[in-house]
Amino acid sequence: MKRMMILAVAVLAENGDHTLLKYLEASIKSKTRSRFDLRTVVNEPEGVNGHTALCRAAFGGSYDTMKVLLKWGASVDFKNRFGEGIWACMDSGEQHATRENPDKRETLAERFVKCRELVKHHTTRQ
Repeated sequence: MKRMMILAVAVLAENGDHTLLKYLEASIKSKTRSRFDLRTVVNEPEGVNGHTALCRAAFGGSYDTMKVLLKWGASVDFKNRFGEGIWACMDSGEQHATRENPDKRETLAERFVKCRELVKHHTTRQ
C-alpha cells in the first residue's frame, strides 16, 4: 500500500491537484481501522530523478498543493539525485512554464513568487 500511496501522491502533486490530495487525506482518516500516515510517504523520492511530491508541486508552481504537502510534513530540505532542492525546483519550473507560455510571463511570475513566499514562511516557522 505504501508504494501505491507514494505514486498517488507524486502524480497528484505533479498535476497540482490539491483537491484530490485533500480527498485522499480525508478518505484515509475516515477509515477507523486505517493506521496509514501520509507523513510516511510525503518525503519519499519517486522516479529516476528522485523528486519528492513537494519538488513536483514546486516545479509546477502549485501553491495550494505545496500548502497541503507542507501540512502533511513535507520537507523543504530535500535534494533530488542532482543535488537540487526546493529553490532550484521552483526556478526550473518557472523557467519551463515561461518558455512554454511566454504570453503568461507576469501571471506565472506572480504564482511562483507566492510559492517562494510559502516556503520562506514555512522555513522561518521551523
